[in-house]
Amino acid sequence: MVKRFACMVISGAASANGLDILQPASLPPEAFSEMEEEFDLLKSTLLNSQLDEKRLAFLTKQWYIGVLARIRINAFRIELVAGLHEDLFVAAMASLANEDAVGNAVYMLPSFHNHDCDPNTHILWIDSVIAGEGP
Repeated sequence: MVKRFACMVISGAASANGLDILQPASLPPEAFSEMEEEFDLLKSTLLNSQLDEKRLAFLTKQWYIGVLARIRINAFRIELVAGLHEDLFVAAMASLANEDAVGNAVYMLPSFHNHDCDPNTHILWIDSVIAGEGP
């Protein structure tokens, strides 16, 4: 999604700081080397495509990692539903590996909910309620 967003910025369809208002995820230190490799690959690919370097001025390692951190915690993903209960473990593994995702996007307004230390929602679970019982 970071690559797609970078292309939107290059084309003028989005602002480079368009996701700055969103809360970034805390990224583990071991993830940075992989992110730096991905950034280097993206930057070299775009530079080799004969784009004007002025259009790529926003594309820094700091920008790339910042956008990735925001997308990581604010993206919504649509997944395929597992067909059989026997395959639940396989479905869970595919979900973790992102193999069953059919689409993802960042929706700004839902991303504003409950992303700070002062919760803005309250969920109440009632233990004595039995849901879904038929006659």
